[in-house]
Amino acid sequence: MSVKITRMAPQTTATAPLLLYAVIGVAVLWLSFTVIDKITPYKLWDELCEKKNVALAIVVGAMFIAIGQIAELKEIRATAKWTSGSMFD
Repeated sequence: MSVKITRMAPQTTATAPLLLYAVIGVAVLWLSFTVIDKITPYKLWDELCEKKNVALAIVVGAMFIAIGQIAELKEIRATAKWTSGSMFD
């Protein structure tokens, strides 16, 4: 009886780091919102949900997009390292 060892496809080996970076990305977004909320003289969540401040919602959305783009760049670089195998060299 012989056991055949096969290599995993690059798509499956990159899944774990992508999930990790996704969780880290959500944590960074939440942390940045919390920090900005503490810095401002009013509560962002109350302004957004209760007072329906559209201008503030646009600014917070732009902040999330900017942080998301930074996180996406890091994910692309990390994925390239995992799929090329250079991380283990």
